[in-house]
Amino acid sequence: MRVTGENPNLNSDVSIKIPNTIRRGVIAILIAIALFAIAVLFITSLTYFRSIEIEEAKSRLSLYGRSLNSTLEQFQYLSAIHFSALSNCYFRLYR
Repeated sequence: MRVTGENPNLNSDVSIKIPNTIRRGVIAILIAIALFAIAVLFITSLTYFRSIEIEEAKSRLSLYGRSLNSTLEQFQYLSAIHFSALSNCYFRLYR
């Protein structure tokens, strides 16, 4: 660092050279931090949206199950529909 003049705050010619290896190291660290942040954001969003989809699928499955039960109860008096066979199909849906 070279300073000229009487007051170094007014007249200063600062020439600091940073070696290329340090620049490359800093850039590599910044890139690594950015990639890590992107990976954490991706994994967090993936788990969040997956949990939302699972909850929606469970609610749809519950709705389908209630609909099937009500339909089976509605047509239970018919001899052509065997309740046990249809309920076995229903239980396979929930496994």
